[in-house]
Formats: sequence, C-alpha cells, structure tokens
Amino acid sequence: MYWFLILRKDLGARRGDLHALKGLRIGAAPGPVDGLKRMLFEAGIDPERQVQIGPIPGVAGSGASFGVAAVRALEGGLIDGFWANGMGRRWRCGRASGPW
Repeated sequence: MYWFLILRKDLGARRGDLHALKGLRIGAAPGPVDGLKRMLFEAGIDPERQVQIGPIPGVAGSGASFGVAAVRALEGGLIDGFWANGMGRRWRCGRASGPW
C-alpha cells in the first residue's frame, strides 16, 4: 500500500518538502499516522510539537469513508492536508473543484 500526503495547493508546498508541514493541521487515521510521524521525525521535524496531526473530523466511529471525509474536511477548511492511502488520494484527485 502506498501513502500520500495531500495538501492545499494554495500553501505552495513543493513535493518532498516536509518542512512545509510545520504549523499545519494534518488529518490522519489511527495506525497509518505512526508512519507519518516517523517520516517527519526522520526529517528532523518534531511531529508532536511542530505539526498538528489528528483525526479527520467526522470519521471516528461513524463508518464514513476516510477519503470522502478527508476531502470534505479539506474543502471546508478544517484541515490543511491529509495522509491517505492510494484510494484516498484517488478520491481526492477525482474531484474537479477545490483549492489544491
């Protein structure tokens, strides 16, 4: 399984620049979030202090699709980006509108 970091386009982040995440609100699911935190740590970023990582609003216990909820949270300005598998990324990329 591949994991992707999806960010709002207006942030001007460049592919591979993890330091662009500092101060941002990133949504991630339990379990996969550990990989994101480790990647940030390896890049010299403190994932507990320099990035706000948390669950996607509206997902916990609802049975809702993570990808759908993540895109809606991004569109609604509740998060600045999200950490998703290939299915979540594909769902996002299939959207025609949005600031990304």
